[in-house]
Amino acid sequence: MKDEFKVNEVYFSVQGEGCNAGRPTVFIRFSGCNLSCYYCDTKYHKEGSLFTAKQLLNEIKKFKVKTVYLTGGEPMLQENLLKLVNLLKKKNYWVEIQTNSTINIPPYFAYSTELLMDIKLTSSGYPSSKEDVKRCREADKINMVFSDEDTDAEICKYLNLLEKNLSFARVYLTPAGGMPKPKDVERVKRIAEKFPHLSILLGFQLQKYIWGDKRGV
Repeated sequence: MKDEFKVNEVYFSVQGEGCNAGRPTVFIRFSGCNLSCYYCDTKYHKEGSLFTAKQLLNEIKKFKVKTVYLTGGEPMLQENLLKLVNLLKKKNYWVEIQTNSTINIPPYFAYSTELLMDIKLTSSGYPSSKEDVKRCREADKINMVFSDEDTDAEICKYLNLLEKNLSFARVYLTPAGGMPKPKDVERVKRIAEKFPHLSILLGFQLQKYIWGDKRGV
C-alpha cells in the first residue's frame, strides 16, 4: 500500500557521521535498496515490517528527541516518503535523509530536509555517473566512501565535477568501515590540498568508536 512504509528498524542513537556527529537522533532504516555495494555494513536492510506514517510517528515519540534520520537501504524508494516528511515537519522534527544519489530528489526535499548524498567509487561496485553527481547541491552534505582499491585520480575526478557544478561543496571522504587509520588521514590531507575551494573533511562513524560494529546503534 502507498500509505505504508517497509521499515527495517527504528532506534535511538547519536548521529555518527557528518557535521551533526554526536547529536541525539532517532534513526528510521527503510528496507530495500537499488544497489548492493560490496562494503555495505547494513546488508540486513532487506528485512522489514510495514508501518503507516502515524505508526512511525508513535515510535519516534518514544525517544523524546527532535532529530530524525531517514536511512536504509535507500529511503527514496519509499513511494510516499513525502507524506512522512511532511508529518514530521508539522510536528517540529528536524529531518535528515541519506541517499545514494541515483534517484531524483523531489523539489520539496531541497528546502525542507538536510540531505547526505553518497557518491560511489569503484570499490562500491556501482561508481556514480555524472548525472548522479549533478543531483548534489550546495546545501547537501556529500560523502565518498573509499578503500585502497579506489585511486586518488578517481576521487579527484568526482571532486572536479563537484567543483565545476557547485559554487560550494562540503565533502566527507570516509574510509570503508568508518574508522580511519593514519594512512587514511594522510590520504585525505593530500587530496584536500588539491582542492582549496572545496570543504573536504575526513569522514568517520562515531557510533563504531563507541559501540563497535553493532546493529541498532
